[in-house]
Amino acid sequence: WSLDSGEGVRTLSGHYYSVNTVCLTADGKHIVSGSSDYTVLVWELESGKRVHALSGHDRSVTSVCVTVD
Repeated sequence: WSLDSGEGVRTLSGHYYSVNTVCLTADGKHIVSGSSDYTVLVWELESGKRVHALSGHDRSVTSVCVTVD
């Protein structure tokens, strides 16, 4: 979403089920999303490109958090 216009800028596609949680990194460069498909995906905010996929969870991912350190 554009903060100025309120319009959608892009759709990040990659999860197979609902997205339960989203976190923006402190530097504003990446988005981390957790889903009912048992994965965490990391996205480059500017391009919308998926840069990492973390799998292996045995349940839905309901919370993600990113720290500066």
